[in-house]
Amino acid sequence: VGLAVGDIDKVRREADLQLLSLRIEYLNDLERTLPIKFRQFVHVDNIQTVHTRDINKLSKRSKIDESVHKMESEQPIISLDDIQKALANNEHLQKQGRRLDSLSNQFMEVNNRVDSLAQKIHGLSELFQELRSDIKKLAEVKKQPWSSDI
Repeated sequence: VGLAVGDIDKVRREADLQLLSLRIEYLNDLERTLPIKFRQFVHVDNIQTVHTRDINKLSKRSKIDESVHKMESEQPIISLDDIQKALANNEHLQKQGRRLDSLSNQFMEVNNRVDSLAQKIHGLSELFQELRSDIKKLAEVKKQPWSSDI
C-alpha cells in the first residue's frame, strides 16, 4: 500500500488537528479541576484579534517570502529514509504479487486436473451402471428355464 505526498500531508494535518483537539480537551479538564480563585487570577478578559483587512495589507511578495522561509526552516515532508522504506515496501509488494500470480496459476492447474478427474469418474460411474444392468440381465437369463424346442 503506497501513500502519495498529498496523502502524507493530509495524514499529518489530521494528526496535528487530533493532537490539538486532545490538548484542548486536556487543558479544559485541567482548568475545571483548578480552584476558582486561581482561575479568576489567570483569566484574560479580552483576546487580541487580527482582522482580515490587516492581513490583506501584507504584500503578495512578503507572503511568499514568509512561506519560503517557513518551508526552509521546517523539516522536509518526506525524508530519504521514508523514500527508501517506501521503495523497499513496493519491491516487497511486487514480489508478493508475482508469488500470488504464480500460486493462482498453480491453483488453476489443480482445478483443471480435478475437473478432468471428475469427468473420468463420471464416465466410469456410467460404465459401472451399464455393467450392473448387463449383470442383472444375465442373472435373469440364467434364472429362466431353457426350452428344449430348438
